[in-house]
Amino acid sequence: MTQRSGKAWLFCLAVGIVASVVIAFGGHAWSAWCAAALQASAGLVVLAGIRRHRPPRPAFWVVTATGLISYAVAQLPYRTGDDAWNVRIPFGGVGDWLLYLAFGLFTAALAICALGGQRAGSRRTDAIDGLVVVLGVSAVSWQFIAEPFLTTGGLDAWHTGLFWFYELFELARIALLALIFMSPSANGTVRRLVLTGMSLPIAGDILFTYAATTGTAVPVQCFDLLWLLGTVTIAATALHPAMGAPVRLGRPGDTLSGSRLVIFVLLTAVIPIVTGLNDITGVSVSPGSLAEGAWIQMILGVSVAVLLVLRLGMLSSVAQRRSAALEDALRQQQALREELEHRATHDPLTGLGNRAALMTALDAAVGTHGWLILLDLDGFKNVNDTYGHPVGDALLVALARDFTATLPPAGQVARLGGDEFAFVLPGSDEAEATGLAARVLVLAARERHIDSATINVSASLGLQPLDLSVDTAAALRDADIALYAAKGGGRNQYRISATSRPALVAR
Repeated sequence: MTQRSGKAWLFCLAVGIVASVVIAFGGHAWSAWCAAALQASAGLVVLAGIRRHRPPRPAFWVVTATGLISYAVAQLPYRTGDDAWNVRIPFGGVGDWLLYLAFGLFTAALAICALGGQRAGSRRTDAIDGLVVVLGVSAVSWQFIAEPFLTTGGLDAWHTGLFWFYELFELARIALLALIFMSPSANGTVRRLVLTGMSLPIAGDILFTYAATTGTAVPVQCFDLLWLLGTVTIAATALHPAMGAPVRLGRPGDTLSGSRLVIFVLLTAVIPIVTGLNDITGVSVSPGSLAEGAWIQMILGVSVAVLLVLRLGMLSSVAQRRSAALEDALRQQQALREELEHRATHDPLTGLGNRAALMTALDAAVGTHGWLILLDLDGFKNVNDTYGHPVGDALLVALARDFTATLPPAGQVARLGGDEFAFVLPGSDEAEATGLAARVLVLAARERHIDSATINVSASLGLQPLDLSVDTAAALRDADIALYAAKGGGRNQYRISATSRPALVAR
């Protein structure tokens, strides 16, 4: 898409704003038809935008375009009639019914935009939030529009019903716009344009209704300009390159955005503010009307409070579930961390510490009173070659279990790999170390029966006093030398390192 085509919406918006101002404040003889043409052309521009950008979900734009055209036709009698812009609530003429149709289409378009594609949980919370908005706005509408109009009298049931029909359209559109405002969007520019384009005509309708119901003198150009600006803004939005992106994204029903919180705070305060203004200004109404208005304001206030408490309860329930889920996730994470740490420091076959665990233990014990014993099995290769690795693995597991059982309380045993084991004995003296070595020799040489096989192996051990080792590497080297001395001396024996004795000692 070229840069020029990408800026077409800006050109349309700028031209539309200028035209709206000129038409709204122009002479009646020509501005009425120009206003109708501008509104109808806005609907045609939206249809052109649909054809140009081909949004994946065009329903919102199609209904909006239809509403704009219907709106233009509905307002034409008001603009061109003998009593043009005689400020009154529409009460049943052909143009009035077209106006109701336009309101219905705009409401449907906003419903598609605000509620389409929402999850069940989101729709439930949207219903509560929308109802809170409706009730809060109703309090203001009743105070400043509905009650003054209805107390004038002279309306039969049919015309009273039409008045409430008109009001309900306004309330529904305001609630749907609030839902769009309170939710995130895939495209902020399009979202802001849609909110602006749909809000301006509502502001014009509210101003028009206020003037019609209260008899307040309001220049016609004010609400006419708002209507025209809303239509050209929607038309410009339809030409925006991102008009196909969702105006509203599905927000989980268990969240509360900052914009929702602001609106809830305002709506919580609106009932007391309206009541307080009524008392401060000392509005004079008939006793019957005052009682009726008080009852309605009380019902609206209580309803808003109940819904907000219900919403708070839903959020609290969600918070508790999330807290429990978070605690469970943290426990699982801790268990996984411990499992990974265990795997990193333990032999998967025998469950003993591995070389990493041995190095950690030696780093702490070298230079202190204690002993290191290295063990290598004699004849283990023949077991694997004769009976297979499963039997060899079973033998290693059995030996690991026996070696662990014979350790002193502070001792540790690790499997270094293959048929090699190591013992770290912190705080042990030579007698304790050699005593353990002797017991290990007996355990290793014990005849074992595994899977109908009779297994006989032995072990060779090398012993190194840790207080005579300068570092871990030296301790391992000296113990390894003693181990190979034991093997060279005939196996099935242990040797103490020559670095700690004048000569190798065979036992």
